[in-house]
Formats: sequence, structure tokens, C-alpha cells
Amino acid sequence: GRAAVQLNVGPLVVPTTRQQYMSGAVPLPPKLFSHNDQQSTWQSLMPEGARSGWGGRMGDLLMSANPQPVFTAVSTTGNAVFLAGNSVTQYQVGPAGPVLMNAAQGGSRLGSAGVSQALRAVLGDRGSNDFQAEYVRVAQRSLATAGTLQSALAGSSVPALPATPVTLTDGSTLALGKEPLALQLRMVAQLAAAGVQMGMRRQVFMVAIGGFDSHANQMRAQPVQMARVAQSVNWFLGALQGQGLADKVTLFSASDFGRTLTSNGDGCDHGWGSHHFVAGGSVQGGHIHGSMPVTALGTADDLGAGRLLPSTAVTQYAASLGGWMGLGASDLAAALPNLGSFSGAPALV
Repeated sequence: GRAAVQLNVGPLVVPTTRQQYMSGAVPLPPKLFSHNDQQSTWQSLMPEGARSGWGGRMGDLLMSANPQPVFTAVSTTGNAVFLAGNSVTQYQVGPAGPVLMNAAQGGSRLGSAGVSQALRAVLGDRGSNDFQAEYVRVAQRSLATAGTLQSALAGSSVPALPATPVTLTDGSTLALGKEPLALQLRMVAQLAAAGVQMGMRRQVFMVAIGGFDSHANQMRAQPVQMARVAQSVNWFLGALQGQGLADKVTLFSASDFGRTLTSNGDGCDHGWGSHHFVAGGSVQGGHIHGSMPVTALGTADDLGAGRLLPSTAVTQYAASLGGWMGLGASDLAAALPNLGSFSGAPALV
């Protein structure tokens, strides 16, 4: 009851029919069905090589509300174009918190108490070229912010992930305490709680899980993958509830693309439109949004091999989430350049 489903969403430049797709009558997202390009298009509305993503562009517009702007866009999954902005710079953390420059921390290093001081002195020299100056700027930011974030995280009381394994429907077990997605989501729960202490008002986070490129072993692997997501998200929502943050966080799913309706004998291949979910205290739980495609071949939704033509654009999906974050029409248009090509956004939150 805490989740809603958005049906058949995918990247679109403009609303598109099957006939328009087949005839080339309208512009299409470049390099369809390519993993790296469609990951980028989902995250930025542009193919691989994009310099900013819609999460980061929303962060550009919202970061002035935060006393610690450096924590506006935070990734637990490494560098991601989704969180890159024109002004905001994504801050990357690991499952245990900020990634520390260990040699620059206090205490004895290499048998000497002076190592950390010497390294910090070296990192204070911006040098005579732009590359060194930028490296030093990022290193100094890391040193300055790590302590701030560590102190704030120490004050959060998010429970530990359960040590007892969960038994899945196929009889296998899942240990959330060792599950990478659950560990990432726990860090986000900690960061959200720490953000309250730091006076943060608007933040965008990103977590990730792979393994859904089910060309083979789909019947065996897919249920386990979905269980990993379901159990991790269920714990996360419970943790937010316990912190009194359920209404302040909305989680949504995204992916490269859906899968074909046809089988290749052991799995299915690259598709386009796919179903996604949103969850959180502000979500209209139990609702289904959008148009359900006909799950059959040769229909108006089928582009061949059961590749579904999206009926809702990622742009519209993003607009609903941006509206919940407090962005008005002009701000949404700035963050989502082709929003004017579509009429309305789903009422997800």
C-alpha cells in the first residue's frame, strides 16, 4: 500500500505512435536499445557523453535552500550523470559513509605522526596549472566535508540491517546485512537523517543494482533479483518510518529499458518501455498510473519482437518528481528541456 506503479515509461523526444516510429516521422531518442546510451538518456535525457543529468539540474535549482550545498546531490554508486549539474557537483559516498583520504587523517601513518600534516600541506598547493588546481580543489573539499558528514552521521540513529537471513519463495536466503542495495539504501536513510541535523532541505540521492540484462537464465535469476529489490526497499521504507522521515523521501525506480515480450529460448532481449514504481509517505499508494500496453505481439504498442513503445515519457515521470520537490513550471522546463512537448505529468506524489 505504500507504492504506486507508473506503466510503460521510457525516453521519448515527443509523443510517438507506432506508425510515426516506423515511418521516421518524428525525432526519436538516439541509439535506442543500447545499454550505455539509454542509461544516459534515462538519467540526462541525452545519449552517452551528456554533461548533466536531470537530478543534478534539479539540484542546481534547489541547492540554495541548503546550508551545506555540497551534499545536495549524493551518490552511493560511484559517478553518475544523473546527479551532475551545471553548478552542483555530486558527492560520492560508500556504504560506510564518506570516502576518506586515509593518509591525511590524524594519527600515526607509516610510523610517523607527521605524515598526515605533510600530505595536507602538499594538498594546499594549487600549483601552476589548471589540472593541479582542480585536483587540489576536489581534495580540499573532500577533507573539509568528510569530517562534517562523519559528525552528522554519528548523530543519526538508523537501525542496523538485520543479520538473520530472509527466506525467499524459492527456498534460497537473502542476508540484507550483506546485500549491496540494502547497504546503499541504509546509507541514504542515514544521510537523510543527518541532513535534518545539518538543516538540509532538498537532496537528491542515487543507488543502483545491476543484473537485469536477462538474455539468459531469466526464469531462475529474475525472481531473485526482484526479491533483492523488494526486501531492500521494504527495509528502507520501514527505516524512514522509524525516523519520522517517510513523508520527506520519495523513492523511484529507473532502468536502461524494458525487455522484449518474446523469448530467445532462455531469456529476453533489449526492449524500450517498462513499468516502474515510486514509494514513500507522500506517494498515492496502491495507484496505477498511465496506460497498460497490450501484452501481445502485433499490436499498436509492439515495435517488433514485443518491444513496447512507451506511452509515458521519462520527462513526464521526472516532472512529477520535480514538482514534489517544489519546482515550479519554469524551473521544471529548465531542468527538463523537452517538457513542453508533452501535456501534463502523472500525479505520482
